[in-house]
Order: sequence, then structure tokens, then C-alpha cells
Amino acid sequence: MVARTPASSLGKQALAKLEAKGRSPRTPLAPRSELDQALIDAPEKAKGLARRAGVTPGELAVRAAALGLASVARSASERVLAADPGDGDAWVAGLSAASLDRDEGRFNRVAAGLGLDPLELSP
Repeated sequence: MVARTPASSLGKQALAKLEAKGRSPRTPLAPRSELDQALIDAPEKAKGLARRAGVTPGELAVRAAALGLASVARSASERVLAADPGDGDAWVAGLSAASLDRDEGRFNRVAAGLGLDPLELSP
């Protein structure tokens, strides 16, 4: 409830209790436009911004793919999958990056990691 209405009376009381105990409330999420611009301008900055905002590396890789940043999405998805092969967002980002690059071989290598049969990219 506090996350939805931090300015409410109960929200203010809960936040005050956290601060009194030496804990700070969770950093508010950075606007998606700020994350997107950081991905475009400085992907390393975007990682730090995402971490502080609670956006997972896999989610950030998907954002990069959605912005058409194939190389950023590819490298991010590879890093995430090396650490956590179960991260669905990283799989999506890897497939999307290969599709953006029109690299059918890489697309099928990523798909094979999911147990999928070879596929043809759509035109």
C-alpha cells in the first residue's frame, strides 16, 4: 500500500518508522524514458541506473532490444544467461537481438538453448 500511496497518512507513518530504524525506503523507479536514454547514450550508466531502480539485468536487456539496440541486448543477454540460464527476459533479449541483426544462425543457436527446432526469421 505504501508503494502505491506514499503520501497517505499510513504511507508517511510507515516510511517514518523505516527511517527511524535506520532503513531507507526503496529507491523509486527511474522513469523508463530515463533508462531508455541511458541505454542509447551510455549502456554502462544504464546498468547502474537500472540496479538502483530495481530493474533486473534481463529486463534491461529486453529494453535494449525493444529500442533496436541489438549489440547492447545481445551482450547483456549473454552475460545474464551465463549467470542464470533460467532468466526468461534474457532469452527473449537474445532472440530479439539475433532477429534485429537478421542473424539466423545465432537466432537458431539461442533457440536451441531453449530446446526449440530451427526456425526461419520472418522477412
